[in-house]
Amino acid sequence: MTAAADRLGLELPSMSMAMAWHPRQEADAGHVWLRGVVRRVVGETIAAGPPPQAR
Repeated sequence: MTAAADRLGLELPSMSMAMAWHPRQEADAGHVWLRGVVRRVVGETIAAGPPPQAR
């Protein structure tokens, strides 16, 4: 749940995210690097939890 949803008392469903690319880009070094960066950043963001509420 997001901080805004918490403040409003809303129950929001979970969601899934996916990446998609053309098969010919599967082994492209630039695409491999970018997909890795996106996975790492999203994973770290999710693990960190919601941001602190603005004061």
